[in-house]
Amino acid sequence: MMMKMEEAGVLFVDDEEQILKSIKRRVIDQPFPSYFAESVENALRIIENNDIAVVVTDLKMPNINGVEFLKILGDKYPDIVKIVLSGFFEMSTILAAVKSGQVFSFLTKPWKFEEELFPAIYNAINKYLLVNQKRYLEDEVKKLKQELDEKNSIVETFNINIPDEKESNVFEQLLLKTKLYIEKSNLILSNLIKNRPNEQIKAIVDDGVRINFVIKKLLEKSKKNE
Repeated sequence: MMMKMEEAGVLFVDDEEQILKSIKRRVIDQPFPSYFAESVENALRIIENNDIAVVVTDLKMPNINGVEFLKILGDKYPDIVKIVLSGFFEMSTILAAVKSGQVFSFLTKPWKFEEELFPAIYNAINKYLLVNQKRYLEDEVKKLKQELDEKNSIVETFNINIPDEKESNVFEQLLLKTKLYIEKSNLILSNLIKNRPNEQIKAIVDDGVRINFVIKKLLEKSKKNE
């Protein structure tokens, strides 16, 4: 399923308790779910058990530092969008962080909530949702393509084995049902095209049109045998 804004969790990671408390007070009215961790270990546990879209992390932390954390995220959770929020200004560390974790945004302490942090978070959420939506649509296209291929195979079988004489209404009813299923699939695909233009989806719709043409011919032939 496609994730919504109110389902896209944002995880804040910082070993300074006061900073996390300050962030918590400001994000309480935001529509996205918020999570807080004072260590990388706790952050990873939260990620494993919740739908996290964005991680906002400090770099300078005990045990596992922010750079190592970003690398773990890049390896295990590549879709999570990373924002670095740090007062640590050593350029080599900043470059290492960007290189290791594909950092989406880098903000320095002290930051401004309305002008800097919130816009960065919402841009990151939108990026995550776009990736999530793209993957969802690709999966739907694969499913619809598979369904149409199966229906196409059925129609081709009927085309080879059309009865010479009328045996019953079963044949015609089956063809009519197949036609209705394909029309329904085409309607779904047409809606997808309007919302997210895609050459693969258009190709599937074209297949559906061809299948409908075959079914029409089959129905005509079936009526001639009556």
